[in-house]
Amino acid sequence: MLTEFIVAARVNPIFRPVTQQMAADMRQVITQALHVLGVPGPAEEAERLITTLGGLIIDAVTPHGSLGAERLRKTLRTHLRSVLVTGRDGHRG
Repeated sequence: MLTEFIVAARVNPIFRPVTQQMAADMRQVITQALHVLGVPGPAEEAERLITTLGGLIIDAVTPHGSLGAERLRKTLRTHLRSVLVTGRDGHRG
């Protein structure tokens, strides 16, 4: 339902302020969390994470979605591990 609301905001301007605020809030929360975890470049890493989440969400809610729930979880966990490992050693491994 949230995805449908976001899509509706693309064609109905009345919904845009709410979805823009939701996006800004999500970016802020994720950026702050990554900063607290010591991830270098938290704003950039937040964008990568948000983009990954967006792709996984689209795959999960559209008829063409080929990834099952377990594969979606594994993909997200793998991405999060790569972000958090970067935070610990200061470079991508």
